[in-house]
Amino acid sequence: MNNSDVNDYLLEKKIENESPVLHENMHNNIVVLNHMLNSYTTIFPFFTDHSVLHSMDVLDYCNSIIGADNIKRLNVDECYVIVMSCYLHDIGMGVREKDYLEFMPDIVPDDYIKKHGTEDRSRIIRDFHNEFSGHFIKKQADFFEIPTKEHLFAIIQTSRGHRKTDLYDEKEYPDVILPNGNVIRTVYTSAIVRIADEIDVASDRNPELL
Repeated sequence: MNNSDVNDYLLEKKIENESPVLHENMHNNIVVLNHMLNSYTTIFPFFTDHSVLHSMDVLDYCNSIIGADNIKRLNVDECYVIVMSCYLHDIGMGVREKDYLEFMPDIVPDDYIKKHGTEDRSRIIRDFHNEFSGHFIKKQADFFEIPTKEHLFAIIQTSRGHRKTDLYDEKEYPDVILPNGNVIRTVYTSAIVRIADEIDVASDRNPELL
């Protein structure tokens, strides 16, 4: 058995073994997101892959980065947050026009608009897609049946954190205490997803690296 086999599905297996409720929630959302994530192609038909295949690759890299030894140090809620964020971190790439118009004023700074204008919708979404993802997750929290407001906050921050956020900001990335006593270390979950995303995007753009 090679090293990659040992690290296969570590997060998913831990969730399945320790929390059937979270595992069912995760599984149901993945089925739905399999279709939703492909909507990015209407805005970016020739862009680097950000479909469910990208999400699956990011999750695979997360498992490899964490490894069989370190998985024991994560609680099941942290595992759930990482898996959900792998599938949700790029959901903002395919944001509908209605949601785009609703979210944009809260996301795009005035100095950016002065410099680039608002005509190029695709550029704005590309540059701030992590923030559009965060807003979309918050709006659709009931649809995704995210179990608590603490889980929701952690998933939003981890999804936002895959790019252009300061993971050293303790107000933005605190330890989140759940009603069950578990602690979600959002700086850790965000860093794992950020690194995994960077590896996969780099491999897509520069296949010779791997």
